[in-house]
Amino acid sequence: MTLDKEQIAQTLTSVRHGKGLKQKDITDQLMSRTTYSKIERGVIAPGIDNFHNIMGRLNISFDEFFYIYNGYRFDDRWEIINAFKQTRGNFDVAQLNKIIQQCQSFLSKQDDLHIENIQQVCQALLALNENNMEEAKVIAADVWEHLSERNTWYFDDVLLVNNILFLFEEETMAEMYKRSVLTLDKYQGFEYQLKKTILFSLKLNTFSYKMFYDPMHTVTVAEIDDLIKDATQMRYYDMKAVLLVRKGLVMNDDTFIQQGLSILELLELEGLKTSVESEIAMYNTATD
Repeated sequence: MTLDKEQIAQTLTSVRHGKGLKQKDITDQLMSRTTYSKIERGVIAPGIDNFHNIMGRLNISFDEFFYIYNGYRFDDRWEIINAFKQTRGNFDVAQLNKIIQQCQSFLSKQDDLHIENIQQVCQALLALNENNMEEAKVIAADVWEHLSERNTWYFDDVLLVNNILFLFEEETMAEMYKRSVLTLDKYQGFEYQLKKTILFSLKLNTFSYKMFYDPMHTVTVAEIDDLIKDATQMRYYDMKAVLLVRKGLVMNDDTFIQQGLSILELLELEGLKTSVESEIAMYNTATD
């Protein structure tokens, strides 16, 4: 996004007026009235220090400011990133296809490694949804090649890893999980609810790998019950339903399977129900 100082000026003025503040409320012990007046008239752009302090006086975050600046919508890049944050794995086929299309449109205009990685992760998840595990692994390997070479990971990097770690061998998956948790430990208080979601998803995805793709590992009912407890506390009733089905598979108990499928029907999650039914068939084939 290329910033326009006149648009910044208009947005600052609009927000200040909307909050019933005068210019002196912003500038007091912060900067001269003359400097701030020039900023609001679009004569000069605020430096990063002044801009940060102005946001504090307006009691508005950078994200909210630029959301307003952009006409009460995310710019194309942030729209992709936020949509990706809200995906629920390979179950959300329509959303994954939409994000891929958005990525393709964005990348046709400019290069952006993070958007490329998001696109590839979504493509890998779609391949997995179609039971094309090998294609999913090949696509995910490109993303991992970029991330594995970095000395430091950041929050959005963990979001990428969270969606692909179960596509790798156990040793690599363990490294991904460890680095992801260590990275999230640095983000105490940052996007708290999303952080909880990611930690749950990391556990769930690791479990999924063990259950469906690691013949040497026998999953336990205790592992599933622990995840069901987490899903219940977080009110992820769709994931609770999925886990009930998996509990039924592990215990060879159709009662839990039907309970999980009934919840998905009640929630009208037909796409997820179809994916779970594919899981049931895959698990039964592997264990016959």
